[in-house]
Amino acid sequence: MDGSYVPIFQVPPQYPRRAAERGIEGCVVLKYVVTEVGSVRDPEVIQSIPQGIFDRAAMKSIRKWIYQPPVYEGVPVQVNDVQVKLSFRVQ
Repeated sequence: MDGSYVPIFQVPPQYPRRAAERGIEGCVVLKYVVTEVGSVRDPEVIQSIPQGIFDRAAMKSIRKWIYQPPVYEGVPVQVNDVQVKLSFRVQ
């Protein structure tokens, strides 16, 4: 394998208005596939704190991320079970 998968375009999640108004902070851990063309496929929430508050914003954001996929023998390859934690902090 030549290199590693690297995010080259990340869309930050939009803070849910109600959570921001109430000062609620948290995080979401997502699992997904990075395809051979660098897109995100089959995202799923595997943990969220507090549960359900930030899931939609995290999913909407991660679907827009673009990766530089790894290359194996000159061909871009898919990466399964990629995990990322998105944190939501009141600014």
